[in-house]
Amino acid sequence: MQDLTVALTGGRLNIRVAAIIRDQDKILVSKWPDGTISLVGGRVAYGETTQAAISREVTEETGLAVKSAQLHAIIENFFTHRDHFFHEFLYVYDVETSSFELNQTAQDFEDQEILWL
Repeated sequence: MQDLTVALTGGRLNIRVAAIIRDQDKILVSKWPDGTISLVGGRVAYGETTQAAISREVTEETGLAVKSAQLHAIIENFFTHRDHFFHEFLYVYDVETSSFELNQTAQDFEDQEILWL
């Protein structure tokens, strides 16, 4: 599968998903090596629905099985990252998982640390 990031004249178009996963008063996040903190998520693949993408991304990054995912918001962003201009559509889902025990193997995915804040 190919990620939905399209190179265009002057920048890139990005289609991403992010999960709001709550355990009482905490939210599950990704912490990257540069210190950036974000919601768990990633790029949508070509031909994949955002609903399927959020389930795949949550499972890949945390090892958690998704029980339900309800669309919370669609956010349009414009930003520059690593000298590239991005126009991004971010589909944010409220996600319920079957448990809150993170899979240690999944946490090594993409050099990010998954933690509760």
